[in-house]
Amino acid sequence: MTFAADSRQLQTALDFHRQGKTGEAESIYRNILAGEPEHPDALHWLGLIAYQSGNNDAAIKLIQKSIAVDAKNPLAFVDLGNAYLTVGRQLDAEEAFRTAIELDQDIAVAWCNLGSALKSQGRFEEAKDAYNRALALDDDFVDALANLAGVLVELDQPKEAKDQCLKAISIDPGSAISYANLAAALIGTDDLDEAVACARKAISLDENFSTAHQNLGEALRILGQFSEAETSFVRAIFLNSWNMIAYIGLSSVQFVQDRIAEAKETLNTALQVDPAHGEAALALGRIAVWEKNLAGFWEAYAHRWDLGKSNSFGRRYFSPPVWQGEKLTDKSLLIWGEQGIGDEILFAGLIPEISPDVSSCVLEAEPRLVQLFSRSFPDIEVVPRENPPHPNTFSLDFDFQTPSADLLRWLRPEYEGFRPLGRYLKPCPDQVAEIKRRYRSLGEGPIIGISWHSAKSKRVNLDLWGEIFKVPGIQLVSLQYGDRRNEIEAANHQHEISIHYDSDVDPLSDMDTFAAQVAAMDAIVTIDNSTLAVAVALDLPTFALIPIFCDWRYLSDDTSNIWHDCLRQFQQKSPNDWADAIAKLATEFNQFVLEQGKS
Repeated sequence: MTFAADSRQLQTALDFHRQGKTGEAESIYRNILAGEPEHPDALHWLGLIAYQSGNNDAAIKLIQKSIAVDAKNPLAFVDLGNAYLTVGRQLDAEEAFRTAIELDQDIAVAWCNLGSALKSQGRFEEAKDAYNRALALDDDFVDALANLAGVLVELDQPKEAKDQCLKAISIDPGSAISYANLAAALIGTDDLDEAVACARKAISLDENFSTAHQNLGEALRILGQFSEAETSFVRAIFLNSWNMIAYIGLSSVQFVQDRIAEAKETLNTALQVDPAHGEAALALGRIAVWEKNLAGFWEAYAHRWDLGKSNSFGRRYFSPPVWQGEKLTDKSLLIWGEQGIGDEILFAGLIPEISPDVSSCVLEAEPRLVQLFSRSFPDIEVVPRENPPHPNTFSLDFDFQTPSADLLRWLRPEYEGFRPLGRYLKPCPDQVAEIKRRYRSLGEGPIIGISWHSAKSKRVNLDLWGEIFKVPGIQLVSLQYGDRRNEIEAANHQHEISIHYDSDVDPLSDMDTFAAQVAAMDAIVTIDNSTLAVAVALDLPTFALIPIFCDWRYLSDDTSNIWHDCLRQFQQKSPNDWADAIAKLATEFNQFVLEQGKS
């Protein structure tokens, strides 16, 4: 098909368009279409103006009409994909970008935008590959560098993300997206003040950039500046009603201020926008826990597989039917551990309740847990999580399979009649006895294990532990993973105490020996990390410092915990301020030690 429209007329329109004179350009495009209603270029560029003005529905219709006339223009597919992506049609966007690439594999922007479509679906490794393809075509492509940084943040590689952003900024100091994603990377490295500054810089470059306002809100939220954070999240949502992370951030700010109804309303609004958004569903589930609606939480928790980060939850794919709470009498069951070490330990707490009923059971676990779990659950077979999977996970004909968290879902469905887990881990008794014998030489009084280091939001540095260390008549043993001897030495000097460090135990490589070490303690004082998970699974008296933005299993309106009778938890009231929580813990811990001395 040929078109009689004056090519010079179209070129004039394009020149106006590139100069930002969209009104003049639109007038010419429409004039062309008045004479030739199916002119593909005029339809395409008019659709682009609609997209640039925020009229995405019109943009999609116009560009679709252009493609119907001329399906060989890769840039039309790129612009169509951009419009789809803006309205949340990620799969359609992906298809459009892939079509553009099929037409011309050397269009860097098509690869870059494909990366964005994949990122929006949580397919971060694929997105990373797409951005790298774009950069292979153009190594100075600022948007590809900045977007790659955003994916690296999602893949928990904030330092690498920071490097990409700095490279992008060196090429284009006026790139708002580079500063916005640098803010996200700095949040990941806990450089929150710098993150705030970078987010504000991004906003100064583009005041209508939703992601920049979102990242500013997130940094301010973590800093405890809730009013400013709320303003930023609201602005981010106003600029982009599809910004789900902003909805979740806003609800978090509302929740910690006890504005529960508002937090629920925010999340329900988010789910109206995107009913399949896993993180929003999970955030609503956390509120359900707070309201003691455990059934509501389990319903929400099923959405953990809908997260972009689902791979971090350790999802596995096996062929047997998924267990939905049916009776397991004389049935065979495959259980596969999910999430981190601490999560696997918690979820394993229900295995003693099912193992007497099943005809056979295989538990696939993190390799460091195999020895400990094999001793603790002798009626089942424990195999290491491997790729490819251990033969016994697929060679046996199982009646059912289940992720380990669903043991809790089906066996603890409601608060009513809830039974704590009790003691279910069984360390080597000989190891426990030997470690106790060694530690008795430290002196008189209870042996207290301590742990203090994890992610920054959970971490409570030893220089803040003064009130706890004032409790008399105790012997302190470090249960902290990693080499923290410098911190121990500094604390010993500052507080005039003696924290014992046992170099023979390495929890990072030998969880079985670590469990024996923990079992040798008379009590535990810790933060939320794997030490806490092991301690409560051993049913030891445990005193825990819990951050304000805590995991769902610690949501409570007092110091008790429904999962573990042995646990007393002391929650932070505001970010970066542990004084109140430490003071309350120290008071109860001191009482515990006094009672131990009387017994």
